[in-house]
Amino acid sequence: MTPPMFSDGGRYIWKWKEASPGDWSYPMSMDGHIFKTEEILPLLGLLDYSNPNTLEGTLASSPFNIPRMICFSDSKIFNIPANKVQDVNGNRHGNLSAWDINEQYLKDKRLSLAKILSNPEAVENMSCHQDIKLEWE
Repeated sequence: MTPPMFSDGGRYIWKWKEASPGDWSYPMSMDGHIFKTEEILPLLGLLDYSNPNTLEGTLASSPFNIPRMICFSDSKIFNIPANKVQDVNGNRHGNLSAWDINEQYLKDKRLSLAKILSNPEAVENMSCHQDIKLEWE
């Protein structure tokens, strides 16, 4: 996705309502955004939701009235959408099933963090959701 026009000198600040449709214009994501407790906590008791996906959708339908977002120059979060364990929406995802993951854990296998961190796709982190090959150890 095309990054927005950043403002404020060398800082990575943008007006999310003016960004191209997609990740840069989505201020209420539940997988990496940081919210002020005093702003988000009152909503959690008022909104109708049953899981993280429905909460995110509800928040996205009425985002905070804050015109700008800010980020680091280099991403600090790497989200690997390896699978999907809900049928509430059509999120992008890979094809690793929860059953396969569970089977590996029951065999005392763990995902290799070293393999993830040495993967050029993970190091470059060209997207907020990036499906990469996972290896077990």
